[in-house]
Amino acid sequence: QQQLSHWLAQKSPSVAVGIVLFSGHAFTLIPPTTDSLLLTHFTDSLVDIRLPTAGNDMAAAVQRSQQLLMSNAGYRRMLILTDGDLETAEQIKVAQLFSENNPEHSKFTHSITSTVIGFGERTPVVVTDFTGKPLQYQGRPVVSGLKDGWLKKMAENSSIEYRHYSQVKSLSLSQLLQIPALQLKSEQQQQVLWNDWFSIPLLAGLFALYLSVFFQIRQLRNTPSGLLS
Repeated sequence: QQQLSHWLAQKSPSVAVGIVLFSGHAFTLIPPTTDSLLLTHFTDSLVDIRLPTAGNDMAAAVQRSQQLLMSNAGYRRMLILTDGDLETAEQIKVAQLFSENNPEHSKFTHSITSTVIGFGERTPVVVTDFTGKPLQYQGRPVVSGLKDGWLKKMAENSSIEYRHYSQVKSLSLSQLLQIPALQLKSEQQQQVLWNDWFSIPLLAGLFALYLSVFFQIRQLRNTPSGLLS
């Protein structure tokens, strides 16, 4: 939540951001939008959200994110924020989505750049609820630790990269997303240059007009009154 708040605080107005959450199922918290106030509202509410199912269906979240991104035009980037603490069966499901042997692979990887960001540390920590009380499951405390071995292996595929959160936490969203600079066509560049420099010749013309009127008025004032009757 803190990391998303940091990135969204520096978001460019033209960048649309969506958020997908997952537990036993994937849930679209908010589809891609450029509305910064709306994004801030939902990000600030993350700590209070109680997902209705238990589990780690990260594969469903990836698929849902892909579908949302493909329904929007432009430069598409998917950030997967996870501690990687998934059951082996779930790890395999996620890895298959990025496998070159997957027939759906090329449809998405050619249009979407994906980055997995590993959150947490390798030393497990106790997970607490919103009150700070340790969570328990079947009488045992719930612990979470970063399991990035399989994430790094998955990132050996050219369609996805892995980065630890410590490597990206200080970056702006634009730096993280590596959004390419927009290239204007030559005729558009000329239009932009004209719009940028138009005020200079305009001011020069207005100043010249002022001088012309000033000297005409001065000349009339100096003209003998008999010639004006």
